[in-house]
Amino acid sequence: MNLRILAYLVSAFCHPLLLPTAVCAVCFYAVPLEMFVLPQTLKAFWLLIMAIMTFIVPMVGILLYYFIGSIQSLSMADRKDRLYPFILTTCIYAMSTWLLMQDVRLAYLPLLAWFLGGVTVTLAVVTCITFYWKVSAHSAGMMGVVGLWAGLAYRFPEPNLLYLAMGTLVLAGIVMSARLYLNAHTPNQISVGAGLGFGINYVCTLVAVIFFM
Repeated sequence: MNLRILAYLVSAFCHPLLLPTAVCAVCFYAVPLEMFVLPQTLKAFWLLIMAIMTFIVPMVGILLYYFIGSIQSLSMADRKDRLYPFILTTCIYAMSTWLLMQDVRLAYLPLLAWFLGGVTVTLAVVTCITFYWKVSAHSAGMMGVVGLWAGLAYRFPEPNLLYLAMGTLVLAGIVMSARLYLNAHTPNQISVGAGLGFGINYVCTLVAVIFFM
């Protein structure tokens, strides 16, 4: 397979908007922690809610921006094309986080709201930077997931969490390499995104598991 096509596929399958749903699925079906032991119907319900809030609704908004001509390309290679979609997505994620925190049914699963809150803060910071400079959302998203697993591993010393953190770190390296290969970002843009994603989500996860669980 052509390396360029492979790089595009890696970027698509590890798109930042898909990561919250993917993380939610891994937590429900692969992480042996008591907080994630739920009935199958509840797992499917919250997975669907996460997919709607963090992928479908933002993607519909981005497509609308594209069709009305507010952005020139869905790849958003130009920094200015990213502003409206990033602002919209940040608002959607912030509202979703607030709704999750208000839902009493999440009393047994507070990490879901905290995780989305960490993603929202990361996205808000990336959006603010995007007004002046282009930063990699892919690297911020992937390293944010590494930060989540690392934060959970600090509180719950489960081997599976360490394996997840190491495996996700390898995958993050592949994704960042793909973005560099496609000339979508410079090494500095990749590094800043990675640092922001890991730092913010690691701290948010630590706060959640130490003080609220």
